[in-house]
Amino acid sequence: MSKIDPAILDQFRTELRQIGYKYINNLLEWNHVTFILENEILPIINKAVLARFEVLEQENKQLKARFNQLSFSNDPGRDRRMIELFKLGYSRGRIAKEVRMSKWGVSKALRRLGVN
Repeated sequence: MSKIDPAILDQFRTELRQIGYKYINNLLEWNHVTFILENEILPIINKAVLARFEVLEQENKQLKARFNQLSFSNDPGRDRRMIELFKLGYSRGRIAKEVRMSKWGVSKALRRLGVN
């Protein structure tokens, strides 16, 4: 539940109280209902929403990388070399010297390729 904004939780609680006023009677303990909703159901919903959000965020990142690869004229061999050097732990300056680009250009290319 820590990922849910406290303002949203307060709004949920307010809405639950408003619903509870409609059903006030001797047979229903609304405090029990709100406790179950807040402590059992909302965490399940939160977990499902966050999992879906992470999947969509990863897909978005991959699509952005693919779009960037298609929208710029690039050299596939140089791009592969930059990715290899980056994975080996080379600094951007050292990669720039290897592929004869500026350090800024290497940073931009690595972002474009979705590595960084």
